[in-house]
Amino acid sequence: TPSLLIEVGASNENKAHQDVRPLEFWRLNSHRFPVLSPIAREIFGIPASSGSVEQVFSTATDILSAKRNRIKPCLFQSLLFIKKNYKWAK
Repeated sequence: TPSLLIEVGASNENKAHQDVRPLEFWRLNSHRFPVLSPIAREIFGIPASSGSVEQVFSTATDILSAKRNRIKPCLFQSLLFIKKNYKWAK
């Protein structure tokens, strides 16, 4: 959407101070970036673990089955992205 593109451009121009943590930055600037802020807070709030990697491999196995072994890499990547990010599109 146009507002999202404007926010992305503005956020790229805005340089955060090195001492500001990412979650704090997005909380403090939520009024300036009403679309990006909730997305960034959700992403930066994800704990680092191997569990998410295992989930992606499991999803990839579901997509790339014996019956779909000739799928092109670009299509595979797109299907994996859609399957893992479907909830954000709602």
